[in-house]
Amino acid sequence: MIQNLSKTLLLFFLILSGVHLSAQEKTIDEWELPRTARDFISHNFPNQKITQALRKEEEGKKEFETVLDNQVKIEFDNLGYWKKVQSNGTVLPTEFIPKKIMEYLMENHKKEKINKIEKELHTYEVELTNGADFEFNLKGRFLKKKD
Repeated sequence: MIQNLSKTLLLFFLILSGVHLSAQEKTIDEWELPRTARDFISHNFPNQKITQALRKEEEGKKEFETVLDNQVKIEFDNLGYWKKVQSNGTVLPTEFIPKKIMEYLMENHKKEKINKIEKELHTYEVELTNGADFEFNLKGRFLKKKD
């Protein structure tokens, strides 16, 4: 029984090591970000500087992540299109957020600000400063409030 437990633990650690080795994260210079990502930042966060830029590769898939000097974290896909924008207490700009989403939020939650927005394959997920989470389709139509 101890021998089986030892083998199980060894296999577990090997799997963890493999997962760790397959995901790579590298600090890069700002100019190494895709042009689309740099343009997004300069247009939507013109007064902010990039304090950290990372290139992440996992299972052959490349993504980028930046942290701005106001602590806003932005994740980009391999082409530099935003996937997730997350505030750290800072009010996010809303110009890049689909108009229908902003209309819904202004009509139903005008006192709250957006804390995080994430673009998924078929939806947008929005978290407000009060912790409320909402899901919208890609056209900006409200789908549901998440628990």
